[in-house]
Amino acid sequence: MRDDFCLSDSSSDSAFNIVKVIFIALTKSSKKITIKNKRCCIMKKDIKVGIFQLDSSFERLDENIEFIKNIVQETMDEVDLFVLGELFNTGYEMDKIKNRAKNFKDVLKEFKTLTKETSTAFVCGSFGEIENSNLYNTSYFISCGNVLEKYRKIHLFSLTGEDKHFSSGSSIKTFSFLGWDIGLSICYDLRFPEMYRVMREDGIDLILLPANWPVIRKDHWLTLSKARAIENQVYMVSINRTGNDNNIDFGGNSVVYSPWGEKLLQMDKSQRFDIIKMSKEVINETRSKLDSFLDRRKDLYKF
Repeated sequence: MRDDFCLSDSSSDSAFNIVKVIFIALTKSSKKITIKNKRCCIMKKDIKVGIFQLDSSFERLDENIEFIKNIVQETMDEVDLFVLGELFNTGYEMDKIKNRAKNFKDVLKEFKTLTKETSTAFVCGSFGEIENSNLYNTSYFISCGNVLEKYRKIHLFSLTGEDKHFSSGSSIKTFSFLGWDIGLSICYDLRFPEMYRVMREDGIDLILLPANWPVIRKDHWLTLSKARAIENQVYMVSINRTGNDNNIDFGGNSVVYSPWGEKLLQMDKSQRFDIIKMSKEVINETRSKLDSFLDRRKDLYKF
């Protein structure tokens, strides 16, 4: 078990209360969060992100959970943050999403337990959750057994009727982890650059985008992911799924771009796990070379 950013079992009550108070405050604000206890959150110039590309069909849930747990056990001392794909526990079948969303707290409990036992951190892709009879497509950030942030998908894909089943989220979310400011987004959000401009205003270093993106639009997937990295001068991690649901062939090709737009990783269509290293030095160097963000004409447009 690692203890560089997690509270250990022997941590004081006061340290636990710091986390608790921040979490309570977070529920009342959309601002990013930084945990103020040095054992919860240290500053790291370099981080390693572990990316799961799964065939997230409904029938494969147990197999996928076992795969995830095995990978975590093998790599937990190396990886700072694990990330999963969109709707990783159901696939893209609406009736199954709705049915499993009724028990979404079971999913939360499983990952809270996993991250606590292994002293790890996860952005749990996304899964369906129900609140006040509304169905949301939600991404959770969980660290060492604590839910520290969640983002509900804002842009719903009307072409496949998402807007008829899901309720839309109402706020853009960023959070701080190990000194890195990270933006959360989901799938169709990728087509809306204004959202990422708001994140950049908030000082993000890294964007995470779990998705269910079909292979027929693979070129859009790669081009838009690269564009979001270049225009915001951030690392862009786009996590897709593989497999087939409802006669939709999902494209895999999870991809990572540097702030300069260099392709650092591109997966194939198989189920797999990869680790990518990111550096604050690369971000700073990119922005020092050409910081177009400073040359915007905000008097003519605003986001």
